Amino acid sequence: MLMKKVLITGCGSFTAGHLMPFLLQQKGLSLTGTDREQVTSGIEFIKADLTGRTETEALLRNVRPDLIINLAGLNKSDRIYSFFDLNLTIARNILESLLYLSMHDCKTLLISSSAVYGNVVQDPVNESCPANPVNAYGFSKLAMEHMAMDLFNKYNLPVFLVRPFNLYGTGQQKTFVIPAFINSLLKVKYEGERGLNTGDLESERDFLHVSDAVKAYWLILQSGTPGKAYNLGTGHVIKIHDILMKIIDILGLDRHIDIVKQSGCGSQVKTITADITGITQLGWAPVADMDASLREIVRYEMTHAGYKN
Repeated sequence: MLMKKVLITGCGSFTAGHLMPFLLQQKGLSLTGTDREQVTSGIEFIKADLTGRTETEALLRNVRPDLIINLAGLNKSDRIYSFFDLNLTIARNILESLLYLSMHDCKTLLISSSAVYGNVVQDPVNESCPANPVNAYGFSKLAMEHMAMDLFNKYNLPVFLVRPFNLYGTGQQKTFVIPAFINSLLKVKYEGERGLNTGDLESERDFLHVSDAVKAYWLILQSGTPGKAYNLGTGHVIKIHDILMKIIDILGLDRHIDIVKQSGCGSQVKTITADITGITQLGWAPVADMDASLREIVRYEMTHAGYKN
């Protein structure tokens, strides 16, 4: 059987940590990962900085992948232009290198974001809704999409776009809301902290477990339509406050814990729900249970923080 070569960029990322085990279970694949820093990933690894065009070309010439899943990028930074330096530049280098190397048959999945929608005029939001980003991250993802669609339209390059909503799962950076809540509450439970500081608890978000997301990524590459964007969520929102209460209950804490909302932390987008009609038409559906997943994440964070239940 002819092996398909899959290149995973940003293989040290949170999502890659769930994608690679999933792909290792698939038959007929040869996997290569790449990142700026050395990563122990269980697959062939090539260190590369994809912000450089020459280095990107050399990587693609070496690997000659049939499929690329681009997880390299940036989602949090105090430097506005860093988002464009990574989210736009890396994707552009990959696609333009494929053209330069005459690798026109290589399928590439670019990970965009629901942040391209910003303040929506309708909810749930579908892929045809106007983009209206409210921050540099969203603008950088939208710029990436426009660049990719320009190359798709001009050269028929097989590019696929996915717009995940709020991903969660084990191994996520502690700056994200769920692990941030858990680690703050662990200090309350085990170290005598009096309470926790939070951002906006009234915002509502569509949270999708990363295990469901990676299955969708793979399905889009197999059965999706090039040049099309796919929303990825559950189709339902949950209030941030309710997630916090679930974690408090899992840890057995008093729900009347001191909660202080930090000034200036109001969310720019109050509610956004994914219309997932497009991806469900490919035969995908989310299956992860949030309550069970939160318990799993609590156990993970406790272990990595050195707490014993």
